[in-house]
Amino acid sequence: VAFQIQDDLIDINPDSKKFGSDIINGKKTLLYIKSKKSNKEIDKYYGLKDSSAVKKVVKIMNESNAVKECQKLSEYYSNNSKELIKNIDVEIVLKEIMLDFCNYVKNRTY
Repeated sequence: VAFQIQDDLIDINPDSKKFGSDIINGKKTLLYIKSKKSNKEIDKYYGLKDSSAVKKVVKIMNESNAVKECQKLSEYYSNNSKELIKNIDVEIVLKEIMLDFCNYVKNRTY
């Protein structure tokens, strides 16, 4: 879950290679769902294939606090996963690999 949320957040970063691809393709991401709850205007622009529409959608997502909410959720799921991993009965090297992956998911920017 944390990986997918982080992927959706990366998609709205203007520095991302795939900036706006979820928006252009009309994917119903958690960011979209949370944004729509407070601003139905998002539907006017969501799925349109031009950069001004993408920028408007990203603005709505930021203004609706959907971005912050999704960042918090990604952090929550990542931290929760780490706690679960710490408590499973496997070799320490496997735990370290899984914990490293959790950190990668949480910190990835591409």
